[in-house]
Parts: sequence; C-alpha cells; structure tokens
Amino acid sequence: MGFASVNHVAQGTSLVNLLYIITIYFCLKSIDKNLNYVAFYIACLFGGLALTAKHNGIIAILPLIATYGMVYFKNNILSKGSKVKIAFKSGLSYAAGVLVGWPTLLFNLKDYYNFGLMDNSSLFMEGSNFAATGLMSSYFSRLISYFAELIHIFGVPMSAFVFAGLTYAIFLLFKNRNDIGRDKIGILVIAILPYILIISLLQRAIFTKYALVTAFLKYIILIIPLLAILAGLAMHQFLKSLKFHKSVKYLLVVFTFTFSFIYTFAADTVFVKNDTRYQAQDWINKNIPIGSTIEIFTQPALVLGPKIFPGHNIVFRGESSFKTNNLNIYHAFKDKNETYRLLEDYFKTINAEGASSDYILIPYNSILDNYLLTGPQGDRFINNLLNNKLNYRLVREFSFKPCWYWDLKVEHNSPILLLYKKG
Repeated sequence: MGFASVNHVAQGTSLVNLLYIITIYFCLKSIDKNLNYVAFYIACLFGGLALTAKHNGIIAILPLIATYGMVYFKNNILSKGSKVKIAFKSGLSYAAGVLVGWPTLLFNLKDYYNFGLMDNSSLFMEGSNFAATGLMSSYFSRLISYFAELIHIFGVPMSAFVFAGLTYAIFLLFKNRNDIGRDKIGILVIAILPYILIISLLQRAIFTKYALVTAFLKYIILIIPLLAILAGLAMHQFLKSLKFHKSVKYLLVVFTFTFSFIYTFAADTVFVKNDTRYQAQDWINKNIPIGSTIEIFTQPALVLGPKIFPGHNIVFRGESSFKTNNLNIYHAFKDKNETYRLLEDYFKTINAEGASSDYILIPYNSILDNYLLTGPQGDRFINNLLNNKLNYRLVREFSFKPCWYWDLKVEHNSPILLLYKKG
C-alpha cells in the first residue's frame, strides 16, 4: 500500500525502488556457491543508477560494500591483486551507472551542481541542518514513527510477519553458522536496517520550526519489497512450526493475505472516493456560484485550478487564473526562494489591506496549526484566519478520519481542507 500515493505526480520513487531491488538481487546472485563476479559488476551498475533515480538510492553502497567484503574475505583462491582488480572494476561499474543516469556530469557539471544536485539532494539530505538545530532529542521519536509507518503501510496482520521476519533474520546472523544462506540474510539486513536508522536522522526538516517527527512514506517505501521478503521468511518458519495445528496456521496466513489485498485495494481507491480534495472539488463546483474568486496559497492550484474548478476565478498571490492560462507547472517552481519571497510580500499586503476574495481555501494540520510553508507574514495571516479575526467565516471542513487498524490516510492523501467565506 502506498505506491500509488507516492507517485501522485511524476517522480523517481518507483524507479529507485526497482533499481535498488535489482541491485540487491545481483548482490545475492554474486555470492552463490560459485562466486559470480559479473553479477557483482551488474549490481554496482544498477547501484549507480539507483543513486541517479533518487538521492536516497545512495544507500545501495552499503549492501555493495558488504557483498564485496564477503567476496574478499571468503575467497581464498584469488590473490590480493585479483581482489583489488575486482574492487576497481566494480567502482568503474558504479561510476558508469552514475554517468548513464546523470550524463549532465560530463557536459555541464556547474549547472548540474547548482540546480540538480544541490536542489534535489535537499529533499533527503537536509538532516544535518535538522540535527544542528538542537532537535537531536527527537531522533528516537522519528525512528519509532518510521516503524509505526511500516504498520500503516502493511496493515496490522502483515506487519506482524514483517517484524517477526526482521527479528528472525537478525537472530540468524548471530547463530554460529558460516554458509551462503546466512550471508544472503546478512545482505538483506544491511540493505534494510541502516537505511531506517539513516532516514530517521536525515529526513527532510520540512516543518523545522515545529520539530515535526512524522515519518515520510516516500522514504521508507524504498525497503518495503525487501521487508516483504523477510515477512515471507517469517511465514515459512511459522508454517514449519509444530506449536500450532496445521489448519490454524494456514487459516491465519490466508487471513493475512486477504486482509492485505483488501487493505491495499481500499487504500488506492481513496484517491477516487474519499480524498478530501475530491470532496472539496465536488462541493465547491455544486455550491459556489460561477465566477466567484477563491483564494489559495499553494502554487500548483494556480496551475491546476482552472481544470479543477472550471468557471471559478482561482487567485494565488493576487494573480487570477482567468488571466494566467496555460501555465507550465515546472516553470512555476523554477525558483523556490523567489516564490517564497513573493508570497511573503503578498501576505504582508493583505495583512495591511485585507483579503478581497469571496472565498479562501487552505490545508490545515492540527499539530502544526498551519500546514502551509509560510514565513512570519503568512503565519500571521493564517493564524488570524483560523482564530476568526478576519472578515471570513468557516463554511466547510473537508476531512477523512480512518480507524487505527484500517488507516487509509496515506501520504499526500486527504489533507484537512478549510473553506472560508467572506462576510
């Protein structure tokens, strides 16, 4: 559950998942009874490609290093020089993957560094700034939130097998065994556990000033397929157990798969049935007069507004959708700092002169009190709006509240939306 959610717009989440899984697959293939060095070079190639698909793909380096360590220390036939050559060839393979994914590095390194690398890496690597703000004490809270997110993703029954499989895999590593099966389990654990620990530290500090510790689905989903493999390992051990009657064991496994199927299917249909944005779209188009002005403070709505609310005048930063047709959504986000500055200037103006739109539509978060990424002027306006200090009254709240065991409110889904009317 969640793959449809994180791909709500074009992005590299599914691609980096695929490349990471391929990397792990060839790592496992390379340590079969007869060591397969070609498979290891292929793993390195896809590891480099994973980095270019999305920056959290850099984690593939860890299982690659672990695999090479197994090749280096367990192969007594190869000379030290041969092992160094393997390391050199694997490094070239990784670099080749990076260059295939980022050919700009060869032709326009300066622009790529300024725009592509620094801008995009901030989506994952702002954790150093986050930690430096004195919020390190929240690290374990964020770690726990990611484990809770796994329950959210898999559902309660399957997540029980996931945690059992992960625990069992770690247990196998400490058993006094020295075989290929143990090595492969080791690669899976190295591909999973360090990643959870790292993203808990380096998750993007979107709401830094609020010290928010909520997990981000788009990061943890990278290791979901690997965790599913460990869940299968736990199921296998469970079915082999003699402590339960055979019919009970199979009934529980069938229930787990059935629950997971229904859970996943229902979660994906939230987009077309229960998502608050569809609720808002239907209600506004039916109840607000054509030609009314609706103020929003998120830039995509200016681009998409005319299609979502045909006939209504969508206003963003004083700009009317009636006058700004055919906007390109990628051009709209070309300079984030400039967008932020202009929005703050606009909030300063309406704080002084008052808003003039017929309606105002905002997303809301009860933890933050302000879901929008605004500065001091924006905070002032939104707080005044929420506390009924402006000439606007709340006419509609759009929300979706699932049960704890059937939590279908996935990331990027169903934000609370508040609609205010002037007067």
